Amino acid sequence: MIKGRYLFKVNGEVVHECYNVITSEGLDIVRNYLAGTSPSWAGSISVGSLNLSAPSTSDSALEFEIARVPVLISSVDGIEIVLTATLGPDLEGRIYEIGVYPTVLNTTSFGFDDKIVSTFSEDWVDSSGVSLSSVNFSGDEDTSDGRSGYRNLIVGDSGIEAIYETGIDVTGYSQLDSVTFLYNTDSTGSDRTIRLTFIDDQLPTSGTKYADFIFDGSAAGYKTITKLYGDFTSTGNFNGTVSKITITSDAESAAEVHLDALKFNDTDETNLNFALVSRALVGSVGGNTASDYIIKPSDVEMDIEYRMEIL
Repeated sequence: MIKGRYLFKVNGEVVHECYNVITSEGLDIVRNYLAGTSPSWAGSISVGSLNLSAPSTSDSALEFEIARVPVLISSVDGIEIVLTATLGPDLEGRIYEIGVYPTVLNTTSFGFDDKIVSTFSEDWVDSSGVSLSSVNFSGDEDTSDGRSGYRNLIVGDSGIEAIYETGIDVTGYSQLDSVTFLYNTDSTGSDRTIRLTFIDDQLPTSGTKYADFIFDGSAAGYKTITKLYGDFTSTGNFNGTVSKITITSDAESAAEVHLDALKFNDTDETNLNFALVSRALVGSVGGNTASDYIIKPSDVEMDIEYRMEIL
């Protein structure tokens, strides 16, 4: 029998403890590692921002991973194998779920692994290049309202045009990879359509890739919406070096949507040596009280221990 638990520590003090479920793929990886046919079983710890489902042996990933960090120390304490990782000061958000992976990166992705593109805590501007004001966001650096980052971009009845100047390479993502929004439906109503556009760095004429996402307005709360990258429409000769991301939505009476994070998902790779080994929730399924998440502030390091027993 294999069982494990996670300890969250700040300045050496335990602030939370939760117990995991070992996945079926995780058991295979541990078995293969012990047989010498897999190079690692627990090289990284990942944290995520959703808790819509209970941990299950069939889990293959966290519901919405926001960070994956390397295991820095491996040791033995009594009957427990102890793995320690550190969430650095650059990470800010709320942790609802946690898991173990064999490595930090899926080596078959060749650098195009799962990647957070935006937490909407960056400087988003309008079409004139003027930074969006606080009324366009829920939360700020003093009063956080984001699960990934500290704030969400509000898309309401007046619509929006928001632009983020960035520099990311998406050339390695295939048609079978996907793009996901983490969002909160703050008030219910009809579904809301939001267009996501990637603009490349070519001058004077940029190429684009865009897709319309239809956000569920029927129920309040956090959820995700995902679209295959292959379903995006191209204009011009899109070269995959993204210089700008735009979010647009027409003025309409529909559910108010708060965008929390935007992410690329590496969904086209099969690697028998890379899978979610275990998963745990901080609190209860679907819960959103202070007991259901761990706040990870910026400028603070947080240590995570994974303690596993083989009985």
